[in-house]
Amino acid sequence: MQYFWLIQIFSPFFFWTSPPVQVVLVVVVVVVVVVVAVAAVAVAVVVVVVVVSSSCSSSSSSIVVVVVAAAVVIVIVVVVVVVVVVVVVVVVVVVVVVVVVVVVVVVVVVVVVVVVVVVL
Repeated sequence: MQYFWLIQIFSPFFFWTSPPVQVVLVVVVVVVVVVVAVAAVAVAVVVVVVVVSSSCSSSSSSIVVVVVAAAVVIVIVVVVVVVVVVVVVVVVVVVVVVVVVVVVVVVVVVVVVVVVVVVL
């Protein structure tokens, strides 16, 4: 019981870095990013449909407008996909780094406690 203060200090840290909590955090971040990506693509499609429908009255430039609108949608989709991939990779890397840091901290704390107990 003499090391109870140590457990109290590290318990919030261990809670946020425990594997179940990390998995939940990763899932939440991925779901939010995917929802934002789908919303961005939906907005892009709606904008393109509005632009195309408003420009169809002048038939001479309607093909150009459709091509430009399609290019805009493709660019938006590519940017959203790249952002989603980068965010997911960053989250996974952060989780791995946090888990490694936790393991190192636990090992150091255990070694220090054992050394102190053995010496004293």
